[in-house]
Amino acid sequence: MNKYLSIIKSNSIGILIAIGIFYWGFANEGYVRMGMAILILFIVIKTGIDDFNYAIELENWIKTNQEKLILFYPTKKSIQEKIKTDFIHKIPYEVMEVYYDGPKLIGDIKPSIVMEIMKWNPNIKVNQPAILKIVNKSVVMEALDELKRIDKVNVDFQKLLERIDKVKRTPNTVLK
Repeated sequence: MNKYLSIIKSNSIGILIAIGIFYWGFANEGYVRMGMAILILFIVIKTGIDDFNYAIELENWIKTNQEKLILFYPTKKSIQEKIKTDFIHKIPYEVMEVYYDGPKLIGDIKPSIVMEIMKWNPNIKVNQPAILKIVNKSVVMEALDELKRIDKVNVDFQKLLERIDKVKRTPNTVLK
């Protein structure tokens, strides 16, 4: 709800500015100012609609992905490939993936939603593999730092799987 109020507040300020410029142009027969005001009004309304639609999309995504696990592993390409080939198939749960493709974060989740998740928990960082679980509008996170060395040493996958299981079994009431 707060997100919707902030969208309305920021857009109402833009609308008031556009109305003020339009009135100033109308009072002084400034057709250029009136045209600029209409353009500003159009941009503010379009931005407001886009922000509102994104807020709805984010709310729906949160509802549909409660309790789901996300394997977050945006690291070097060689490490990512080893994780894909050697580790992911051993996870006994269905997991969504987030990883690098060049400089972009991609995977089963839209990049804008990934950035939103990173805002919710500042401990989530790129180049640090982790398992995440969405709980309400917060994130339960367990770092999987051992995966950073998967291309150089043998990693004990059983310990990692136990930590993933711990995150999976975390109650839904954590971090409301």
